[in-house]
Amino acid sequence: MPEKARPLKGRINVVLSATATVEDLLRPKPAAAAAAAGEAAAAAAGAAGAAAGAAAAAGAAAAAAGAAAAAAAEEEEVFVAPSLPAALQLLETKFINRLYHVFVIGGASVFAAALALGVVGCMYITRIGVSFPADVFFPSPQQQQQQQQQQQQQQQQQQQQQQQGGGLGLWGCSAEGFTLTYISESKAYKDIPFDFVILEKKQQQQQQQQQQQQQQLQLQQQLLLQKEEQQQQETHNFCSASAAPAAPAAPAAAAAAAAAALGCMCAAEPAAA
Repeated sequence: MPEKARPLKGRINVVLSATATVEDLLRPKPAAAAAAAGEAAAAAAGAAGAAAGAAAAAGAAAAAAGAAAAAAAEEEEVFVAPSLPAALQLLETKFINRLYHVFVIGGASVFAAALALGVVGCMYITRIGVSFPADVFFPSPQQQQQQQQQQQQQQQQQQQQQQQGGGLGLWGCSAEGFTLTYISESKAYKDIPFDFVILEKKQQQQQQQQQQQQQQLQLQQQLLLQKEEQQQQETHNFCSASAAPAAPAAPAAAAAAAAAALGCMCAAEPAAA
């Protein structure tokens, strides 16, 4: 990481080191230069008084630098841990409610430790289209294999690597279990082509696919339920409209009753004669 970018703004920074302290990492460069100049002046002066004055100035500058570094550490949230597991434990203990993603920024031994812990969900890799002399390499994306390739051969290779515990070690199989999910548009810097790729853990990708399938299923169920409710509402409205004309049947019944009463009267008239 470039020195001017340290520490990362708006992030919780944990530096892996067995010897460095936070004050060492954040010590202002001008103050450190002033302290070195004071020590050089003390060595060159030779006189006891001059040496004492220079030493006092150097001590004051160092104290001021330490205080400034401590204040910067508190403001920037910078910590030091001796190992990656210790760093993860520190983050979980202090910032469990604030964590969203934890990014591991190399080198090679740190990448190897992260992959060995099995906590890596994604790998963000910058691929460079030019070969440079190097003795350490990040695992390349696993190439697509033909369907005819035997799985038994892969299992035998994995077993051999586990038994050996050396040689290629983690770097020999670290890309296994990951799948390439994103390739950016190719760019160039000073005629050097590069692009960005993302590899996701297969288990994590399967979980995302399952979540998407569940969401689609829930959406389909909601649409089906809404359709059924709409059909029921339309059926109810149709039944209400069909039952409305039955209301005029009451006058017909009254007419029938009147006719029956009239018949009775007609039948009674001859008897009266």
